[in-house]
Amino acid sequence: MHDPADHDTYVFSLPLEHVVGLDQGEVPPEVRQEFETNGSPLSPAAKLTVQQSGRVWFIIDMDRKYSIRMVPTGLLVYSERL
Repeated sequence: MHDPADHDTYVFSLPLEHVVGLDQGEVPPEVRQEFETNGSPLSPAAKLTVQQSGRVWFIIDMDRKYSIRMVPTGLLVYSERL
């Protein structure tokens, strides 16, 4: 059995205060800034999906997909294979 997490690459983490913005269903400007700061700038076309409110979000940006997952210490951003 294959764990889907095997294909995910940890990119960076975000502070927990971004949860409220992510739950709005759009990529908050502060989150865009974090992506840029961490070397993974998002295009204007990037779309955010709330997978599980307050816990899991997806960002699809052209040919890239990211997941953001809540853990006790913050929000972990993973790059996923499409």
